[in-house]
Amino acid sequence: MSIKKSPSPTPIPPMPPDPPPVRTRLIAPLQSLGRIGKSTLAQALLSWADYAGVASAAIDADGEHRTLSGWYGDEIVALPFRQKEDLLPMLDAVGQAPLEIVDFPAQATDMILTAIREFGALQTLAERGVRLTVPIFASDERAGMLSAHRIITELGNEADYLIVTNPARFKSGVFTGSKIPELIPGAGHVHLGAVTAYTMGHLDAAGKTARRALTFEEALPLLNSASRHELRAWLNAVFSQFEDHASLLLPDPALIQHRVLRMPKPTLTVAVNPYDL
Repeated sequence: MSIKKSPSPTPIPPMPPDPPPVRTRLIAPLQSLGRIGKSTLAQALLSWADYAGVASAAIDADGEHRTLSGWYGDEIVALPFRQKEDLLPMLDAVGQAPLEIVDFPAQATDMILTAIREFGALQTLAERGVRLTVPIFASDERAGMLSAHRIITELGNEADYLIVTNPARFKSGVFTGSKIPELIPGAGHVHLGAVTAYTMGHLDAAGKTARRALTFEEALPLLNSASRHELRAWLNAVFSQFEDHASLLLPDPALIQHRVLRMPKPTLTVAVNPYDL
């Protein structure tokens, strides 16, 4: 009598290794909108990192305008994004500092998202200990809102989000009342307040004198007293918000070495009848 052998058990595949802890926050605006302040946000983030004592790095992927390269020169890695394959060297370059920024060209959302999907970019970033944070500019432009919706639905919870309002560049009432903020309930909010035309004129004049684009730090000592104080107050307000949302901008908020000096909130004055004085 033959003995029937039991079939060999199917081996259980090993559990995939846990991804390494996040060591880098990669800030990458992806929206297809031009002239909304993406490069200004990038410069403000780099300035805050320097102020906070946090190492930072940036990639200028806008081969046409090269705004970051104009400000920082050789300190910035230039890797123009013109076709899907251009994402690959960027993936190899990131993960060197706690805070990193990529300044993509405008109107490239579809190509960027396609490249992210086809090349498994989010998995690559996770394996390198990099977590993506995407600023979403709260513009009322329907094209910008559609672009924001595409980004959020494509990346989902594999990225974090920072909603940016910038009244000097765009209105945001329609965006705020739309369904888009409901899709990212954990998003941070940063308000880039307007700088007066007076100070912007002096900033432009300082750049013309230097014959190149100036960073905030380079421009400050060249401004008159009033404009210098206004720009410092603007930076302080923006830095305070970055600090409030450090968990979305840094792998660990404890990396901050130098925190913003917060000004006390003004107390409300009580209306007084002048005839009671």
